[in-house]
Amino acid sequence: MQCYQYREVPQIYSAALSNKGVLAVAVVTGISEISVYTSADYGDSFSENTVKSNGVLIAPRIYATKDNGFCLFASDTREDSFSLLFS
Repeated sequence: MQCYQYREVPQIYSAALSNKGVLAVAVVTGISEISVYTSADYGDSFSENTVKSNGVLIAPRIYATKDNGFCLFASDTREDSFSLLFS
């Protein structure tokens, strides 16, 4: 397996909107951290939740679920291994 070689810029953010109008934006905020910002007032204010790893987190993808929640997927690399995390 080859490691990421910086030939392509990885996805650093993703956004989704629930059926109830809640906006969620997942952003890479550190080498091992993704912050998820949510807003229920059309972006006037946001609350923050953070996902941390001991590895390198890249390529967050957030999706709205049928029950008006959100599901976050991200790539997590540690030494010679690769994992897909979800929350």
